[in-house]
Amino acid sequence: MIIVMKQGAGEEQIQEIVRLIEKLGFTPHLSRGEVRTIIGVIGGKDKSNIQQIFASLDSVESVIPILKPFKLASIEMHHEPTVMVSWLKCMTDRKRHFQTARSLSNFPILPDV
Repeated sequence: MIIVMKQGAGEEQIQEIVRLIEKLGFTPHLSRGEVRTIIGVIGGKDKSNIQQIFASLDSVESVIPILKPFKLASIEMHHEPTVMVSWLKCMTDRKRHFQTARSLSNFPILPDV
């Protein structure tokens, strides 16, 4: 989960969030930008029930869960390899179709009857 702090959140407010994350048994990971600070919440526990806790705090702008989208695409959920069609294959197939169409254009065109 990622916690986005409000613009201008003070150091004490950020540390309050960090202490709460640690108290709940998770590991905080701070990333300070020029305007905002974001805090990654890392841990193997279910974070769905604590999302509302952080979202209700005044210094928090938003709480973004990230587990579900990555879990759906992970190897743990899908044991078979993912099949992806590359851009190069699409362009190669397209070129082959154009070459076929060009070779067919060498045939004489029959007049309308």
